[in-house]
Amino acid sequence: MLSNQRLIGTKQLVARLAVSAFLMASQTASTGPITSYLSGISVNVPDAISAANSPSAAWAPGVADVSFTAQDFVGSDGYVGPGYGGQPYDLEALYVQAVGSNLIITGLSGANLAAMPEGLSGSCPSGSPCNTFPVGDFFVGTGTVDNFTPVEGIEVTGQHYDMDSNGYTTGWTTPLAAGSVVDVNGADLVNGGFDRGLAVWNWVGSPSQIAASGYTGQSPLRRGSVTWETINGHAAFQAIVDTQYLGSVLNSNYVVHWGELCGNDFIRTSVNVPEPGSLWLLAAGLLGTITLTASRQRKAAQRLG
Repeated sequence: MLSNQRLIGTKQLVARLAVSAFLMASQTASTGPITSYLSGISVNVPDAISAANSPSAAWAPGVADVSFTAQDFVGSDGYVGPGYGGQPYDLEALYVQAVGSNLIITGLSGANLAAMPEGLSGSCPSGSPCNTFPVGDFFVGTGTVDNFTPVEGIEVTGQHYDMDSNGYTTGWTTPLAAGSVVDVNGADLVNGGFDRGLAVWNWVGSPSQIAASGYTGQSPLRRGSVTWETINGHAAFQAIVDTQYLGSVLNSNYVVHWGELCGNDFIRTSVNVPEPGSLWLLAAGLLGTITLTASRQRKAAQRLG
């Protein structure tokens, strides 16, 4: 059995190697940071996103430690699975990767979802609905993709949207900065720490955004970073958050959820946390490769000498 000290050292080694690999991959492209990240995990962004309907294999990453879900499909009746609305409402792919001490969550939509309604100053003009499908927030929780309980919410846009019964945004406030992490505590869908959008009609999309009650009394120090960019007319959002801000939910297998404000569609992926023994085997293999390479270099140098 490994001692705690050796186990911590192993985790630190794996983290350093992972961070180095991520930074190298991110620096290989001259495009935006999300596109660079996707290229680094071998997701072919132009080919995968350009098609309205692409199989899951087209979205599959080439890196083993990236958990992902893809559901890029829009039926003739507008069904995007599990919700409705057609291509503008289709959330197509979700990637989750632990890199060093950070959790990287990347979501791609079927349209250029607005981070906030354009040209408005805090409320919608009378009789003129705002954008009806701005993006929702990321949630991390327990359970399964079919039975999800949110525990932590990650603010994506920095806006909290108010909605009427028809799904139109009626205004917004800015209580949380983008990247803020708050406890939503798996509260009930009516009075809990998250909103459900219009998901009440068949429970599609819950949760949609961190609710007003979700940020009451939260510490402003729990904050990561969120970026977004347009890729071939599709919006991509990425949150990078220190795992210490996500509490104990990451100590075992967990689920990441992303939805739209209206709740018409959502996408989830489950993440299996490796056992400590698996981390040790990975580090041992990497160390063995490094040692073998160093030995070969010494022998080559001796022959040259």
